Amino acid sequence: TTSPATHKIGYATVYGFPPDWQWTPDQPVTLPAGERSGVLTHPAWLVARSENFNNDPVRRGKWILNHLLGGSVPDVPIGVDARIPEGKSLTLRARLHSATSASECWRCHKKMDPLGLPFEQFTHYGHFRNNEQKQAVVTTGLIDRTGDPSLDKTIVEDPFTLLKHLANSERV
Repeated sequence: TTSPATHKIGYATVYGFPPDWQWTPDQPVTLPAGERSGVLTHPAWLVARSENFNNDPVRRGKWILNHLLGGSVPDVPIGVDARIPEGKSLTLRARLHSATSASECWRCHKKMDPLGLPFEQFTHYGHFRNNEQKQAVVTTGLIDRTGDPSLDKTIVEDPFTLLKHLANSERV
């Protein structure tokens, strides 16, 4: 088990508090402005939809498609290698694109990836970030193929815009 002190340090790190931040029983805690917006930007949701050491925009996008938009995609076909290639100098977005751009892959990924890619704003551990591989994180996405004309073809620039559009939708 971990001590309460360990949890306090972990929370301070995840939420970007300064190193000298002191835990207080006062609630609610004020988080850094512009870094969180509801449950889908909470570290617990982000971590649950990540791999051990990497973000998983596919898993995040599929969750939104299935649970908020009522859509579905089939499971990965047997025999398909669904691993994203390693690449020390490439962003996850670039590596994901190289792995899913084939037409037989993109047929399903076009429904999930554009919903999950805005969450690249956060690491697999739920930390807010602006850079990946010494480049600005690209957080654009697309809401499409939902069956709701007010949502379809909506380009979003970050997870916060995506969540705003979803929250204002009658479908969601």
